[in-house]
Amino acid sequence: MWRDGAKLVIRRGEQFPDRCVKTNHPAHGRRKQHTVSWADPLAIVAFLPLLFVPFLGDILCHFLMMGAEDETLSVGLSEEWSRKRIAVILGTVWVVIASLMFILLGLANLPGLEPWLLIGFGALLLIVALVFCVKVSTLLVATRITEHYLWLRGAHPDFLAGLPEWPGETADQMARDETG
Repeated sequence: MWRDGAKLVIRRGEQFPDRCVKTNHPAHGRRKQHTVSWADPLAIVAFLPLLFVPFLGDILCHFLMMGAEDETLSVGLSEEWSRKRIAVILGTVWVVIASLMFILLGLANLPGLEPWLLIGFGALLLIVALVFCVKVSTLLVATRITEHYLWLRGAHPDFLAGLPEWPGETADQMARDETG
């Protein structure tokens, strides 16, 4: 395990220590199975305009992610961060319900209420809540996955500070990885 600037670099299949990757506090054996995926950004950007065509975007995303590299990690989490993550997810559920109520009130077109204002506010609230939930509750995000290594964003700076600097992928390292 290494640090590459603000990113965590690990070998594929490597075990995380019994420390929370988000707070650097002891995890006391608490682990979360977390799958990270990575697809080449150029492939996604090249087909971005097609995402706005109904149904074609869904099909395109499916095929782009079929070629994506992914890895399941067993990440150590502190009780503090586990509670925070659950609170954020539950809070988001309540905000999503409230935003859907605003949208339904707007669609009901009740007298004295501006439907476009209710629908717009509900839609904005829904988008903000979902983006906030994903941003705050996500453990680690893969920024690159190769045959032997993963580069991950989202580890706590103190967690990274205890790791050696990434020396780079040398031919010797790749040969050692292939032999075990």
